[in-house]
Amino acid sequence: MKINLAKQKYLYITLIFAILPRIILCFFINTLVYYPSDEVATVSGAALLAGYNWSQVVSTAGYYGQGFYSLFAPLYKLTDNPFVIFKISIIVCSIIQGMTALMSYHCLTRYLKLKNPFLICAISVAASYLLDTRSTNLLNETPLMLMCWIILAILFHLNEAAMLSKSTRKYTIYLILALAYSITLHTRAVILCVALLITVLFYYWTYRKWLVSPSIMIGLGTLGAVLGSIGIALMQSRLWGASGGTIRNASININLDMLLNLLKPYSWQAAANIVLGLINTSVLLSFGFMMIAIVVFIKLIGDCLARKHSVTADFDCHASYYVTGSIFFMTCTAIMIIGLAIKWLPGASQGIQDGLGSNNYGFRSFVYYRYFAVFLSPLLMLVLSYMHQYNIKHYFKAATITLILSQTYWMVCIVPYLYTFHDFEVKKFFTLSLFCFNKVNIWIFMIASMVLFVSWFVFWYLYSKNKYLLSICILSLLLIINYAVFVIQNDYQKQDTNYNLVNAGYDFVKTYEDTVNFPSTIYVPEDNKLPYLYQYFLIRYTIIPSYPSVDCDQAIVLWHTQEDPTLLSMGYVWLQLDKNEYLYVKGNELISALDAKGFHFQE
Repeated sequence: MKINLAKQKYLYITLIFAILPRIILCFFINTLVYYPSDEVATVSGAALLAGYNWSQVVSTAGYYGQGFYSLFAPLYKLTDNPFVIFKISIIVCSIIQGMTALMSYHCLTRYLKLKNPFLICAISVAASYLLDTRSTNLLNETPLMLMCWIILAILFHLNEAAMLSKSTRKYTIYLILALAYSITLHTRAVILCVALLITVLFYYWTYRKWLVSPSIMIGLGTLGAVLGSIGIALMQSRLWGASGGTIRNASININLDMLLNLLKPYSWQAAANIVLGLINTSVLLSFGFMMIAIVVFIKLIGDCLARKHSVTADFDCHASYYVTGSIFFMTCTAIMIIGLAIKWLPGASQGIQDGLGSNNYGFRSFVYYRYFAVFLSPLLMLVLSYMHQYNIKHYFKAATITLILSQTYWMVCIVPYLYTFHDFEVKKFFTLSLFCFNKVNIWIFMIASMVLFVSWFVFWYLYSKNKYLLSICILSLLLIINYAVFVIQNDYQKQDTNYNLVNAGYDFVKTYEDTVNFPSTIYVPEDNKLPYLYQYFLIRYTIIPSYPSVDCDQAIVLWHTQEDPTLLSMGYVWLQLDKNEYLYVKGNELISALDAKGFHFQE
């Protein structure tokens, strides 16, 4: 009984470190939104199910799956206070992200058989903080990250069953259901299905065993794909079909013209910069451990291809868990990076042709690792566990040489395009440096590389001296600090900045909506941030991101332009709400009601 209580104690400690810092950071944030279009589109399913019509705004954004945030519909039904909804939502996201540490703890104890509870706790906490999307952002990466961990646990159970020659039917069904649900979170979750197919074939090649039940995988997988496609299409038509145009992100679209770009010599450096830049970004953010994962698991996969891990009398059954997990998530990562390189190649190539200092938007593709960051968390857990259970000191030389080469390419071929590039995606990966500079310059990249090399040699030194637990505790602390610094330095500031764009319009509508008969639609004639921000805060209204029609007799327009000639020519009167927001009104009844409240309009 004492042993069980001790195990529970360390599990609770793990959850406290994985969840509590996130929740504490949430309590000091009150306003939306970091990615206005992404986040509003992501939560729009909940608004739809609660009876609100956001389709006019959402149809101009890309498609984002609704499998998770639609579950918040009762919250939108209970209140239309955007601050309450946002606070509850990010606290739930904090718990979801922290639950990945619980899944890691389960995998490490149940399948990988680690015994040291301190080490299990440190590895699980570290893995939960290696991510790009913070819980302060309402994005689908949060539930998708948890689903990756659930899928890993199912794969581990299937591997155990296959090695013991037990039935895999039941857990194959669980696996297909998990994959089907993941696809409702985002279109790019299809990569998980492709990776599973490759993993199953690779597993059979290595062990001459089926990891899953082939008949169930094919039959149920086909049924799930058909039903899932129908459900997603219905949601897309309700929310994203309002514009009548092509829905962005509704499918993974890589065509022949994109592939032919790879044959053009001027695009080769751009392709290399995207691939190596994304890999190096993950190495920097993991303080070097992703480089160890790359070297160790490529060697492991190579041995499997050579049938060195085939089932024999002296077969290491335990290694099969690492084979299964690493081939699945490295395949996911490789597919995503290659796909991004093809998709973003035209913009990146144009940026390189424009030359250094051009500040081309395509340069963000060199560091934008948000899309595959969800796969790195399980990979970090796998490599940290592998380093504990297998002596990999002989990998130090190869890993160090690879790190030096990648950093050399990074500094010589990629950084010259980035250090004058003031896009947020560049700044956010170097938050430790931002403590000192808070803006993009060459020193951010220099310090980031210095931190990488110092941590690299410190970790290897501790590993060689059998102080591995200390090194993982340091890694966990660094990842928590990196997470917290970014939320404080960037999320807080940006979300307040965005709120200040719409706060006066929001306060005006909420103050007078009970005494003035406002129309149910409000116009915001812009296609950038403002319509999304107004839509989130004015939950019960339908925001239309355009000018009203000429024959519209009564309307309200919230706008950032003083004395807009288009609106004035249509007979609108206006007043200034604050330093950057203006209210335009048309309709005698509306104008009279607001005059009675003390507002004085200008014509």
